[in-house]
Amino acid sequence: PPLVQFIRMSAQPDFLEKDVPSPAGGEEVFRPARANRRGEALAWICTLGFALVALAGSRRGGQPVRFSAELALFFAIAGAWISFGNWIDRDTEVRLTSGGIRFHSPLRTVDLGYADVQELWAIPSAASWRVIVRGPGGQFAFRTATEFRWGQRSLSAGYPEGERLAALIRSRAGLSQPSPLDGEWVSRRSAHSA
Repeated sequence: PPLVQFIRMSAQPDFLEKDVPSPAGGEEVFRPARANRRGEALAWICTLGFALVALAGSRRGGQPVRFSAELALFFAIAGAWISFGNWIDRDTEVRLTSGGIRFHSPLRTVDLGYADVQELWAIPSAASWRVIVRGPGGQFAFRTATEFRWGQRSLSAGYPEGERLAALIRSRAGLSQPSPLDGEWVSRRSAHSA
């Protein structure tokens, strides 16, 4: 078996063709899968370790251990990048209410009423779908769930209920059934639903 195995996805976004029931009250909150923080911790531990080796080498009166300093810098940048991504994911949500959609992340917020949603795109991306929701008040994107497996371990990414989220948005916004366009799929506001 391959070292890393992707979960297969269908060639078209069948999930968008379904009308999905909503719970009473109509409000639902969707969040991305929680990231495993081991990679972040490992990057910061390596940063500290290589920085200490570089510091010890320079204190002995010799040349600083340049390679250790470069590795410390590399792992510091990697750690900062991973920490930033984890922070964004922890504080990102898509909230569906009876009146519309609110996408909120630490960097921005997009509010769209269902009548404002003009398009929903589903774009194949590795082993998941990248879904883009567009309207005059802005746009936002999310990925449907992906699971990577190696041996007995697995790693989840994207929105665990991303397919359901996309179907709810399409259905509540009254968009058309998805149609292909250059390998991507788009649902648009039709003239009679405007």
